[in-house]
Amino acid sequence: MWKRGKTKVKSIIICAGWVLFNLIIQLAIQLGMSVFAVHQGMDEDFIVMQWIMNNMLLMTLISNILFIAAAVLFHKIRKVNVFEEWKMKKIPVKSYVLPCAAAFLFSMAFSFFTFQTSMENALPIQTSAEYYNEKIPFLGLFLMIINLLVMAPAAEEVLCRGIMVTQLRKGFSLTAAVVISSVIFGLIHIPAGGFSLAAAAAVIGIILGTVYVRTGSLYAAFAAHLAANLPDFIFKLFPWMNHILKYALAGVFSLLFAGCMLLWLRKDETTE
Repeated sequence: MWKRGKTKVKSIIICAGWVLFNLIIQLAIQLGMSVFAVHQGMDEDFIVMQWIMNNMLLMTLISNILFIAAAVLFHKIRKVNVFEEWKMKKIPVKSYVLPCAAAFLFSMAFSFFTFQTSMENALPIQTSAEYYNEKIPFLGLFLMIINLLVMAPAAEEVLCRGIMVTQLRKGFSLTAAVVISSVIFGLIHIPAGGFSLAAAAAVIGIILGTVYVRTGSLYAAFAAHLAANLPDFIFKLFPWMNHILKYALAGVFSLLFAGCMLLWLRKDETTE
């Protein structure tokens, strides 16, 4: 019993360490950008902070790339095969359909529920996108697509599914590993959108964790994560809608999500 408890504590500490490492990378990049700004003659704090806000998309992109590279390098140094460790297994194309649909439908339902709700934490990304669009047409949109549909899902799946679920399974049940990693997944989204986004991210984390476990493939979790981020772009096309319509649509998408999940969970999948 004591040994089991020690393993649980160790697995949680390792997960916390990886989250801290990811945060350190982000802070180091921000510090580096601040030093660069000062070197360029931006000596006022307000100007430096504005410059950092304008380049938030670029910093996010770089931090995600560096985190993945560092995680792969760390495992290679330890002579661990990341393809096996993180379960980067190819699965049939049809196995992606229902998980991706479920993640997309849940995200759509959440987006309708929170439509036109202020999420001030998310403003820096929007400000950065507008800044780059002014520099070069559609550059901000391109960087957002690369960030939200490629690099962020890749980095977060490596962290929260590939690394965390693998580590947590050493001390906890598979269900507990998925739940704990999902809670952490929710918490790391607080800076991006506050507690409402964190709660939704935790639920999405459970969906993605279930996808990861049932398919035995990190690629499937990544694809479902990408699908869950698609509404961020779709809802830019909706300038306004009344409360009745938005809640009605949220209800419809919630029912579609529930049906999709039930249908998928009843299907046989390749499991670990």
